[in-house]
Amino acid sequence: MQIRPFKAVYPDPDYITSSDSFFKGIKENYPEYRRSGLYQGFAELGYYVYRIKYSDHAFVGMIAIADLRDYLVGKIKKHENTLADKEQIHLNLLLKNKAIVKPVLLTHKPIPHLTNLLHDWVNQHEPEFTVHFEAEHQDHSFWPITDKGLIDRLTQIFAEDVRESYIADGHHRSSSLNLLYERFNGREKSGSFSGLMCAFFSSDEVEILDFNRIIDVFVELSPTVFMARLSQVMHIEIVDQPVKPSRSHEMSMYLHREWYLLRWKQEVLDLYAQRSVILDTHLFNDEILTKILQVNDVRTDDRVNYFPGVYGLEAFRHQVNQSEARVGICLYPISLDDMMTISDEGSVLPPKSTWFQPRMKNGIIVHEF
Repeated sequence: MQIRPFKAVYPDPDYITSSDSFFKGIKENYPEYRRSGLYQGFAELGYYVYRIKYSDHAFVGMIAIADLRDYLVGKIKKHENTLADKEQIHLNLLLKNKAIVKPVLLTHKPIPHLTNLLHDWVNQHEPEFTVHFEAEHQDHSFWPITDKGLIDRLTQIFAEDVRESYIADGHHRSSSLNLLYERFNGREKSGSFSGLMCAFFSSDEVEILDFNRIIDVFVELSPTVFMARLSQVMHIEIVDQPVKPSRSHEMSMYLHREWYLLRWKQEVLDLYAQRSVILDTHLFNDEILTKILQVNDVRTDDRVNYFPGVYGLEAFRHQVNQSEARVGICLYPISLDDMMTISDEGSVLPPKSTWFQPRMKNGIIVHEF
């Protein structure tokens, strides 16, 4: 892969008294923050070692500018379809901010000497700055690498050893930048959109958590009819407490303040046996959303909402309870190997199939056009 250093822009820590408040509106208001002097830039080109420290774990990666051509030729691989309305939002923000305010999270197969280099740098140097998020108990720390010899070495490692990478988070940011690049193709301004700010984390430095669904369905369809149709494709077991699925091809459901455990019937799984990977997101979309609930396009149907499992079952239950028309479905997380297999085949997952950690934040490090 082709990467290049850049002069990052970052917030002046002297103006941050509450990170949760400071960064809340940065995605929409970056130009105003920049004009107000709340941001400053590094004087030299560099790569940036990036550590995100949770209460129980730390993830270490590196931020660089990836060549958009690697996205166009498939070296940066996508695994999810994008939502048209979200693409439009991100495109508008790119033009308004004249900057990328949040890196795309890319993961790649482990490269031991790259991992060792980044971890050694963290262990041997103090970070340039750290942003603490109180509500989420996270520390985001950065170490700029500006030495030309080390920059050249990292550039070479990526060119020779990181043959491909996978978008873990940021499909809409990537596709929106690509739309701008194509729109201005051949014109002077197109070069401004030729680089994608990315945070590269090895696959052993990321985790995939569950990404669940809340559907507004009981307007034209009754719960009784829904359960009858569901029983034709799944084994249904009522349970006496909140539960998440414990394995692939199992789901849990929260309906009218009752919890159920669901398992796909074998005859349904047999229909998909020719696929290299049988994903629960595909099964759910095909057999439940399309055939039972008549949701024909998950990209545009606003009855389907997505709820990250990281927020817990109590918050999930609270959201479902907001309306008697809702049903909540918890899916088992997709494995990283399955995600990579799907991407390698040139296929894509349904929208919002994965929730990766670590999570990037808006406005901590910025690439201006």
